[in-house]
Amino acid sequence: MDRLQTAIAPFLDTISAEPWLQTLVVVVVTLLLARLATVLVLGALRFLVGRTRSRLDDEILGALETPLVYTLVMVGLLAAVAIMPVEARLQHILSGLLRSIGIIVWARFLIRLTKLLMTRAARRAGENQLLQSATLPLFENLAFVIIVALAVYLIFDTWGIDMTAWLASAGIIGIAVGFAAKDTLANLFSGVFILIKRV
Repeated sequence: MDRLQTAIAPFLDTISAEPWLQTLVVVVVTLLLARLATVLVLGALRFLVGRTRSRLDDEILGALETPLVYTLVMVGLLAAVAIMPVEARLQHILSGLLRSIGIIVWARFLIRLTKLLMTRAARRAGENQLLQSATLPLFENLAFVIIVALAVYLIFDTWGIDMTAWLASAGIIGIAVGFAAKDTLANLFSGVFILIKRV
């Protein structure tokens, strides 16, 4: 152990004097650790889900791979951005970009996951259940809108944009549209219940 410390001491001294070199080392180490974790963790999970009869867990794991890898890489890149010798404004922009991309990646995963779970639930639905093949597009679109709205809110929050005024405006617009289109909404819900009863 002492020999190893003696061997790498000059390298550590060089790194401590060069912030850009520190950044590069953090990025390289992050990529290597992310690759190693991906191989080990996802390999173990693939082995476990491969022993089950269901294909659902295989599909969920396949969808989860990209967000997990990105999250591991993002943590290291955020650490690298924090030690970059640049002004604070540029660090804020870079970290905001990394976090925004992470939110988009996880939102995309949640959209895929909800579609997958809803499709499975619709296939197994019996009579008089709300989620059926006829009503599946409605619920998929509703889940899509909710996930996208949440992702947009989180991205705005990441950049420090106050959403209070936006949410208040959206609430007022929603009330106005609700009153203006109450007959249309009533017909929409009636149509959904007719579809449920008919299937």
